[in-house]
Amino acid sequence: MIAKCPCQHCGNPIEFEAEHTGAVVTCPHCGKETALGFTKPAQPAPIKTSQPKASGGRFAIYAAGVTFLLAVSIAGNAFLWKQASQVPGLQSQITGLQSQITGLNQQLAEKHQALITALQSNVAQDQKGIEATICGVYEFQESYMNAAVSSVDIRSDYTALVAFHGGPARRETWKMEGDKISVSGHLGTLSIEGDDLIDSKGNRWLRTR
Repeated sequence: MIAKCPCQHCGNPIEFEAEHTGAVVTCPHCGKETALGFTKPAQPAPIKTSQPKASGGRFAIYAAGVTFLLAVSIAGNAFLWKQASQVPGLQSQITGLQSQITGLNQQLAEKHQALITALQSNVAQDQKGIEATICGVYEFQESYMNAAVSSVDIRSDYTALVAFHGGPARRETWKMEGDKISVSGHLGTLSIEGDDLIDSKGNRWLRTR
């Protein structure tokens, strides 16, 4: 037989088998422990006259919610359909923009390459101008006449005629290395100082012609 008793703490009804009368259980409402006491079987609660009105209100809210969701769904579908119909046009515009960007990039690359070529040409011309001013004959000062090499003739064909004391001249090659010139053979690297050259030992080579 089903019995009912109120919770000793929250007062909410608890239904239980009559054979468990006196047992201590946890209230399903408040979670506190309470003793089960024997009472008469629970009587169904009288139906309030306001319930139909409340039920009608809940139905109205539910119907309004369904109507709203349906309207949102219809509007969303219409928007997506409109966007889908515009996709081919957008794709065509994007393709056109990409083609324009590709053309601009190609033009920039061509101008960049042309600028680099022009700069390289200017640098080469400047280099040749510097090299042209270096070409000439350089001799030791009198205090260094006891050196093995007496003079060097730096020529425009990048050869250097190196003259030795008491021996035949030797043909070497030369090249620019920054602000210095490098001569193969005995001379090595020489610094440019005014019209003269300075070797690695600090000896000055006077330009004579």
